Amino acid sequence: MNVSYKPQKISPKSSGTVRQLLHTRIRDSYVHPQFITDVIKPLQVDYIMDQEVINLSGGELQRVALTMALGKVKQLKHVSSCPSILMLLSMLAC
Repeated sequence: MNVSYKPQKISPKSSGTVRQLLHTRIRDSYVHPQFITDVIKPLQVDYIMDQEVINLSGGELQRVALTMALGKVKQLKHVSSCPSILMLLSMLAC
């Protein structure tokens, strides 16, 4: 089992856009159609892709951090097969 811990308060370290950060950190995941459907769209990361990371709000930073954590999980073939993750995503998207 893999565990990824993300602190509540996140200090941005990237000077580029969200798209550049995701491309660097989770290149294969963030462009995969299933990942876009299961993670990117529910977390509404697609709306902030071209914003500078250092200008994001705390909630936006948390959504990007969660996206990166989920994108790094190699064993997670389909997020939709994990009901607890889907429930979390639906709560965060509200």
